[in-house]
Formats: sequence, C-alpha cells, structure tokens
Amino acid sequence: MDSDQIAQIKQREWDLVRRVQAGDERAFTTLTTPYYQKLFGVAFGLLQNSEDARECVQDALLKTYKNMDSFRFDASFYTWAYRITVNQAIDYRRKAAHRRTEPLDQIEYELATQEPSPQKARERKILGDKIAYAVSLLPTNQRTTFILREVEGLSYTEIAEAEGIPEGTVMSELFYAREKLQGMLKREAREEGLVD
Repeated sequence: MDSDQIAQIKQREWDLVRRVQAGDERAFTTLTTPYYQKLFGVAFGLLQNSEDARECVQDALLKTYKNMDSFRFDASFYTWAYRITVNQAIDYRRKAAHRRTEPLDQIEYELATQEPSPQKARERKILGDKIAYAVSLLPTNQRTTFILREVEGLSYTEIAEAEGIPEGTVMSELFYAREKLQGMLKREAREEGLVD
C-alpha cells in the first residue's frame, strides 16, 4: 500500500469520525467493523481469555464512541481505538486478577494452507500451544508489542504511535521478547531431548 492509498483510507476514516461526531450512529459501525477482529486479537493476547476479550472490546468500543468528540485527527482511527482497547484490557486485567483465566491454548496457529495429516495437525497444535504459552509468560508490554508486530503485522512506527512510546523502545521490547521466547522454547526442547 503506497502513501496515497494510506492517506485516502485515513481521510475516509476521518470523514466517518466527523459523521459520528455529528450524531450518525451508523457511521460508527461502518468505522469500527473492519477493526473488530484486530482489536479482539489484541485484547485476547493481553487477557488470554476469549470471553473477557469480547467484553473488553465491547467496553472499549463503547468508551471510544462516548469519547469521539476528543478524537484529534492527528492519527488513524485504528491507532486511537487500539490505545483505548489496550488501556481497557490492562484495566480489565487488574479488576479481574482474582478470576482464573484460560491458557492461550485456544490460539490457533495455521502454519500451512493445505489440510495436514492428523499427525502433522497434532504436532502443529502442540507447537502452537507451546508458543502461545511462552508468549503468555512475557511481561505485558513485551507481549503487547510482540503481538502487534508478529500477529497483527503493524510497523514499528504504527506500534510506537499506538502505544505512545518511541520507536527505539518498540525495537528494544521486540528484541527482548524474541530473546525470551527463543530461550524458553530452547529450554523446553532440551528438556524433551529434542536438542542437545
């Protein structure tokens, strides 16, 4: 996508934001529908529970709607909604700390487009579970940055803008997240006798 296409998308978003600010509720649905799954993915990555993630995204979208008048038109709508969702998820984690959460074993890692054999599917599921568990052990800031980069595919600049941190911090958090994940997965492989 070139810079002209990005500018056009941002302009369409901003036009929808203005319509919402003028009282057009349908424009809010048009604005948020393309981003729901991404926001859910971010919330799920932080909360590790699909039900909590759904509630969190609904609360975040409600908060987004109520605060549309404060949108400053200096970033993309997704970046703004993302920040609200992350903050909502962090608050939700604090409030729900006493509740038990499901492990990340529900995350599906599709590693090929063809239908794998039952043995391959089982191996991939096991690998996906191990990766998901390792990701769940990362500190929140590193996990968030890792998910945004590796799962959502955001650029360093988009992540920095969304999290309100310098690009250098994004790079640092990704470096440490990858290093920790690599270490955890190597340790597990050693324990299982898969590597020396």
